[in-house]
Amino acid sequence: MKQHKWSIENIAFGSGGALLQKLTRDLLNCSFKCSYVNVFKDPVADPNKRSKKGRLSLHRTPSGDFVTLEEGKGDLEEYGVDLLHTVFQNGKIVKTYTFDDVRDNAKLKESELEELLH
Repeated sequence: MKQHKWSIENIAFGSGGALLQKLTRDLLNCSFKCSYVNVFKDPVADPNKRSKKGRLSLHRTPSGDFVTLEEGKGDLEEYGVDLLHTVFQNGKIVKTYTFDDVRDNAKLKESELEELLH
């Protein structure tokens, strides 16, 4: 895109129906959205699809669950280190992942996978 001098605003990420053996983004509660600034959606017809606002941080609770804090809410010390990493900053790639890294990060525990499929 840089070589062709296209605007970054022309990039959109998404996933649709039947992706991942019919484990859809809605079933997995997974989507990619701009969130650093207060860009969000809050559909009247489906409040469950409301997106989080502002800069997000991801933390693991003592029980092993994940919690996402939005707009600086919550006590970060209670949850410990932010698990999100900066990948792009000011148009530069600052962290890269191999495909094996992505696979390892995406692995579900056997119990989590069985729960999704039943």
